[in-house]
Amino acid sequence: MAVIDYGFLRRMTALFIRTDPATATFHSRNGGTWGTIGRLAPSGSRTFGRLGQSMQLPGTELVGSQLHVLVLPYNDAEPAVGDEVRTVRSGIAQRFNVVTVVPSPWKMEVVLDETR
Repeated sequence: MAVIDYGFLRRMTALFIRTDPATATFHSRNGGTWGTIGRLAPSGSRTFGRLGQSMQLPGTELVGSQLHVLVLPYNDAEPAVGDEVRTVRSGIAQRFNVVTVVPSPWKMEVVLDETR
């Protein structure tokens, strides 16, 4: 039976984050705030196909929101579903809500939904 080398997986996660880092500030619903550095990547579409009012055209249009995944070190503080996250990656600021958190012994994946 193979032994899982969590130390190696943690080092590879740290290298993965360092190659394209994003700063993230979490704002919990109970008022707490903390910052961290992770790696942000787009995921699937969450609500594509809804009709919404166009702000630039007279009428309606299809709208959707993009899910993102934020990969964090395994030992970072774990956010709660519904917490707000503000990120800055390559000079671009974005705001998200936490949809779900998937912790593991070597990384934490936080699934985010665009808020704006």
